Amino acid sequence: MWLALALRSGGLEELAPHHLAAVCAALVSENNRPDSWTRYPISPPVKSILDNLKPLRRQLIQAQHREDVMMPVWLETELVGLVEQWALGTGWMDLCANTSLDEGDIVRLLRRTVDVLSQIPNVPYLDAELRSNARRASQLIDRFPINEMDPLQYPLTSPA
Repeated sequence: MWLALALRSGGLEELAPHHLAAVCAALVSENNRPDSWTRYPISPPVKSILDNLKPLRRQLIQAQHREDVMMPVWLETELVGLVEQWALGTGWMDLCANTSLDEGDIVRLLRRTVDVLSQIPNVPYLDAELRSNARRASQLIDRFPINEMDPLQYPLTSPA
C-alpha cells in the first residue's frame, strides 16, 4: 500500500534514475542500527520528494491505527545517499569505505532497491517516464557484487 501511494503521489516521474533509486531505497528499507552512517549526503531532489511523502506516510500510519492494521511504512533517509552514489557508478571499495554498514548490509539494501525498481515497470497506470527511469535505475544498481555476475566485467573501483 505504501509503495503504491508513494508511486502515485506525483513527482517521482521527474526524477533522474539515480534519484529514483535513492527514493525507492527509502521506501523499502529500514535501518536497524542507530549508529549507521554514510558520508554520502542526501541530494536535494531526493530530500524534496521524501519531505513531500512525509504527510502521506503519516496519514497512512493513522489509517492503519484506526483499522488496527500494522504494516511497515518505511521512509529511511539516512542511507539513501549511498544508494544514489552506487547508481552513479561509485566503485564498491569506495562505497564500503564511506559507510559504517557491513558489505552484506549494503548488498541487502541495494538488492531490495533493485527488486522494487524492477517491479515498477509492470505497475499499470504509472507514467511511462517513471517506468522507463525505474528500468534504467535498476540497470545502474544491478552490477557486481549486487548481481553476482563476473567481477571482471564490473570492476570494484571507480572509473578513472
